[in-house]
Amino acid sequence: MIKIQSSTHFLIGILIQFLVIQFIPNTVWLSIILILIFGFLSHALIDPFAAKFTYHPPKADWNDRFWVSYHIGIYIYTGLIIIFFWQYWLGMIASIIPDILDWGARALRKYKFFHLEWYDKPYVHNFINRPVLFLLKGVEGDTNKRTGVIPEIVLDAILSVIAVLIIYF
Repeated sequence: MIKIQSSTHFLIGILIQFLVIQFIPNTVWLSIILILIFGFLSHALIDPFAAKFTYHPPKADWNDRFWVSYHIGIYIYTGLIIIFFWQYWLGMIASIIPDILDWGARALRKYKFFHLEWYDKPYVHNFINRPVLFLLKGVEGDTNKRTGVIPEIVLDAILSVIAVLIIYF
């Protein structure tokens, strides 16, 4: 499953929650529904770009120092996002609902109790990513190129600056 890092999804989820609350401040139930819907849809819009433009080798390579270093950095950065923007937890969770569903089901399938033996593919991702992947059909891409970290780092930096500016200033 090709995906963008959680940090990027979280930052987009934070911005979605902030904007929904700004425009629909008094209707809590509607705000929650919109945050969940827009968070879910943002995943479908953003993830397919990872298939073309970012560094995401198909398998974890714990022997590759670059891969390990990059992911340690991403884990630390994601942790900082959670710490500094914890009050936007709903937007963060909403932005990774497809990951929760696919990875959760795939993790639970090893337990016979849950009867998820059939869940052998990322079905949610395969379904929601289809329209954007269709639009990117002719675009060349290589997720093994290390330079693919640059677009994601730049995007995270831009989203972080926007989030800090609109939330804290």
